[in-house]
Order: sequence, then C-alpha cells, then structure tokens
Amino acid sequence: MLADGAAWAYSISQALDFPALIWAWLSILLGLSISTKFWKKNNFLHTYTETLHRRVGINLIILTFFHAVFLIWSAMGDTLLTVFIPFKYSDLERKLYVAFGVFSFYGMIATSLIFYFRRRLGHRVWIFSHRFLAPAVYIFGVWHTIAYGSDSFLYGTVSLIVIASQIPLIILLSRRLLPLK
Repeated sequence: MLADGAAWAYSISQALDFPALIWAWLSILLGLSISTKFWKKNNFLHTYTETLHRRVGINLIILTFFHAVFLIWSAMGDTLLTVFIPFKYSDLERKLYVAFGVFSFYGMIATSLIFYFRRRLGHRVWIFSHRFLAPAVYIFGVWHTIAYGSDSFLYGTVSLIVIASQIPLIILLSRRLLPLK
C-alpha cells in the first residue's frame, strides 16, 4: 500500500468510518427518542430533536460517501464499481460485508429522501421506512463495520465497544416495537 503513495487515501477513508458509525448511532438514537412519550409531550424538544435528527442523517450520508470515495484512490484496488455496486468487490471472502456497507449507504439515502417526500408518498410508506428500513440499514452498517472494518477485526476491543454501544438503541427500539401499557 505504501509503494504507490496512496496510503493517505486509505487512511482518510478509515478516519471517516468510525465517525460515520457514531453519527449513525446518534441518528438512530435521536430517531428512536422522538417516538417516546417524553419527546412527544414537549413540542420544542420534539421539533429541535427532529431537526437535529435530519441534519445528523445528512452529515452521515456525506461522511459515508467520502469514506467510499477515498477508497477509490487508495492502493487497495477499489474502483467506482467495487465501492458503489454491491457484490462487485474482488475479495470473495469479504464480498458480503462490503455489500452490507453499500446497501447501508443506499438505504440511508432512501430513508432520508422518503422523509422529504413523505407527504407525496403517504404516511404509511414513511412510517414503514423509518420503523423497519432505518434499523435494517443501521444493522447492515454496524455489521459492515464489525466484519470488514480493519480496526474492528484487528482489535477485538473496538468490536466490543461497537456491540456494547448498541444496548441503549436496542432498549429504545424494543420500547417502540413492544410498548408497555
């Protein structure tokens, strides 16, 4: 990787992946929080959190886009096709995990766009996308990080931190899907 001088691009891509995961975590946390009774009762807090949730989501898409783009310039052999088209990655052993990242990226874009077109698409489509698509997209992104991220599979501690940080999200998601009476 150092021979052709493209280590900088790989390093930048790596530097963007963990912040993108943190932004994704924050976006899901904010989205799940908005649906709780506490947030629904406070109009100012609900509006502020919803706005922040949207902005975090857009920043997440930007971070993820540049994470992928910098891989094209790295010496890893990635191309526009291998970075943006699922299952085009050459490493057969980890092709699925790269595809999870690509699916997660496109899912983020779809989920964000659905919000802006929710009035045209209807409430049902918007609710379905945010209730089921957003968590699935997030799970694909986390799975991509744990299985393919070099920090995750080289250092077990990173994987443990990523997995442990999902506990609050699982609690909020279970409260949304299985409300207590």
